[in-house]
Amino acid sequence: MEAEPDGRFSVRADGDAPVVGLTRGDLPTFVMESVVHGLIKDLTTAVALHAGAIAYNGKAALIADPAGVGILAGGLADRRRL
Repeated sequence: MEAEPDGRFSVRADGDAPVVGLTRGDLPTFVMESVVHGLIKDLTTAVALHAGAIAYNGKAALIADPAGVGILAGGLADRRRL
């Protein structure tokens, strides 16, 4: 991780090209995604599920979807339907 002159950060993981322009608030998400990827990339004895959870009014829903689909964002935008 390196601090850039404008106060943002650049981070490199697993020898990939650096991700630049991260804010201080972006860093926890970047680190979490890198750790999870490291844990599941060679997974052979279990199943990894890409999902999100929404809790509202004492109830919760687990929403599974392929990475990048964005179904969770849609669910959060209209959580009245839960």
